[in-house]
Amino acid sequence: MGRGLPLLHGTTGTDFGPSPSCIRIRLSRFPATGLAIAGLVIAGLVTLAPRVDGHPSALAQVEMLSAEIRARPDDPVAYIRRGQAYSEEGHFAEALADFEKAEGLGDSVSVAYDLGVVHYRMGALIEARRDFDRWLERHPDHGPALQYRARVLRDSGERDAAFADYRAYLDRHPNPNPGDYLAAAELLAEDGEGDVEGALAMLDAGMRRLGLAPQLQKRAIALERGRGEVDAALNRLDALAPSLGATPDWQIDRAELLLLLGRRKEATAALDRAAEALVGKRSTAARRTLHDRIEALRVSVEAETIPRTGARMDPVRRDEERVD
Repeated sequence: MGRGLPLLHGTTGTDFGPSPSCIRIRLSRFPATGLAIAGLVIAGLVTLAPRVDGHPSALAQVEMLSAEIRARPDDPVAYIRRGQAYSEEGHFAEALADFEKAEGLGDSVSVAYDLGVVHYRMGALIEARRDFDRWLERHPDHGPALQYRARVLRDSGERDAAFADYRAYLDRHPNPNPGDYLAAAELLAEDGEGDVEGALAMLDAGMRRLGLAPQLQKRAIALERGRGEVDAALNRLDALAPSLGATPDWQIDRAELLLLLGRRKEATAALDRAAEALVGKRSTAARRTLHDRIEALRVSVEAETIPRTGARMDPVRRDEERVD
């Protein structure tokens, strides 16, 4: 079945808890004096409701939620949970129907976040933008909604507005991940044709906050190399030596930069170390690629030419993104 970005779960499988709409909807059904109790009751229902993680038991989970709906047809919580389950499994029409039903049972803004996520998964960017705008107007500090709207804006070509949302998310969220900084930096870099200096500053800000993350440093290396700052790229790569220096990938990347700087003897030594690290290892496609890079660089050393293998420090992939 089709799957999109996680609704309530990160790419690592971490459960980030119930959707905000589950704990805010339909409080108007209770007398003012009972609002606090009502909130606790609804939160308890959300906590007890089954989670759906896209496992083979998802259908059984949906059936359980359907039974709850039959028992309490005017309660929006089970509709929301079943809509989330459908969304996880790629059943977007069913998810929309459940969210719209829940929307009709209470405050429409309370389901705007869930609607925005499923619309984004469907590629309906205009609708997703409308939903996240409604949600963020009421909840301007909600991190996941800022992330999602940033992606909607990015995919719509509104890079400046997308960067502003990423910036707001990073300012508000206590525990961002490297991919958040990488995504923001990519908006500035524009594949090396935009504000590279600003992109590097964003990556460095991420590393000051999160530590020396290879994911961020490798992208910075590629940007430095792309603008001809090979010495700066090498310095950044050397900073990764404590964590990656024993790997053949690191040795090959270093050999390539050394060769660009004309330091052929050091480049040869790095290639020798990379080759030694591969000795006795089981042959895989990735290791064959490393072997091919070593041989191509050896040819460049012998011919005293500039290597043409290119930097392998790629920008963030969409399937690496997550929402916290």
